[in-house]
Amino acid sequence: MLLLSGCGNYPGSPNDPRTAKTEEQRQLEAEKELAAIEAENKAILERQRKNPPTFGKKCDTPGQNDFLSPANTWQESIDLGEKHFALICDEIDGVWRDYEYRQAREEREEAEAVEALRPVDTNSREYITGLTIGNNFSDFSDAGAIAEDVCATARDRRIVLSSRGGVGVDPRTASFLSSKEGFQGCIDGFKGVPQD
Repeated sequence: MLLLSGCGNYPGSPNDPRTAKTEEQRQLEAEKELAAIEAENKAILERQRKNPPTFGKKCDTPGQNDFLSPANTWQESIDLGEKHFALICDEIDGVWRDYEYRQAREEREEAEAVEALRPVDTNSREYITGLTIGNNFSDFSDAGAIAEDVCATARDRRIVLSSRGGVGVDPRTASFLSSKEGFQGCIDGFKGVPQD
């Protein structure tokens, strides 16, 4: 029976004297990495001094904090956290945004994701009204029209188009289509799903 020790000196192991780094070597590597990060940050800061970040203005460093915040040093900025920075280059739309704007958008996106998972209530007033609306749109639309497109155009642009021209959609109808149930009802009514 052969027992292997966990302290082997196989090639590449931390215990192998041929490949093990000294504490001094590791310290030098860490200092080089830190110097490279500080040099990059200094270059960014210099670019920002020439072209200061402005809310809503385009930026080309997604996720990059505004270094022109009141902090005196890079480390102080890190210690103070994201809320400290006046602006951050937004990864989604590529412009300078503040923390509150990003937080509100994230909360809205989370709420929309939860809403999308909620099933449609086919017994609701909005859904039943949507069925009638979709049925009426179907009567006016051309053959081959796509239900989702017709209902979305009616909701967003307040018009239903066909080869016969266009018909306006009143604000009350558009408001029904703005709800999840109303929009799904419109699609189903357009496709001829029978009403109960």
